[in-house]
Amino acid sequence: MSGIMNPIIYITLTLIDIYSWAILIAVIMSWLISLRILNPHNNLVSSIYQFFVSITEPVLRPIRRFFSIRSGFDYSPIIVYLLLNFLGYTIKYYALS
Repeated sequence: MSGIMNPIIYITLTLIDIYSWAILIAVIMSWLISLRILNPHNNLVSSIYQFFVSITEPVLRPIRRFFSIRSGFDYSPIIVYLLLNFLGYTIKYYALS
C-alpha cells in the first residue's frame, strides 16, 4: 500500500465511525423525545436533533423507502449501521492485504 493511501484510508474509516455515531445519536434522541424525556420544544434539544436528522436522513430515507416500516419499527438505522460496519471491515481487509 502506498504512503498516500494510508491517510486516505484512515480518514475514510474515521468518517465511517463518525457517521455511525451520528446515526446512533439521532436514534437515541428520537426515542428520548418519543418517551418525553427530552423536550422537543427546547431550542437546544431541537437544534441538536435537527442537525443529526439532517445529516442522517439523506442516507436513511432511501433505505426506509425500500424496507417499509413494519410494526411501527424503523429498521433503516440498523441496516445502514450494518452496511457501514461491513464497508469499514472491507476497507481494513483490503488495506492490510
